[in-house]
Amino acid sequence: MNHKHMKMNHSKTPLGVNIAKRRKLIGLTQAQLAEKLGIKKSRLGAWEEGRAKPGPDFLVSLAKQFGTTVDNLLNADNESESAKETSE
Repeated sequence: MNHKHMKMNHSKTPLGVNIAKRRKLIGLTQAQLAEKLGIKKSRLGAWEEGRAKPGPDFLVSLAKQFGTTVDNLLNADNESESAKETSE
């Protein structure tokens, strides 16, 4: 049986991109943020790469760590929201 066609292609999700971008903006490594959240670095990496999604409790924790809202984390185009947050 040929399994090549079954290989999953995970593309980065807007949420994953936002997590990685905001983590870097606050100067944390994956290991540092994972420790703050009480999870393994591999789990955070899976979120950033779109292989898994954080549950509601972790979305709230991430938003608090980043000083933003869950809506902004989930939003595909949050550049304007990020600018508003920093200007207010």
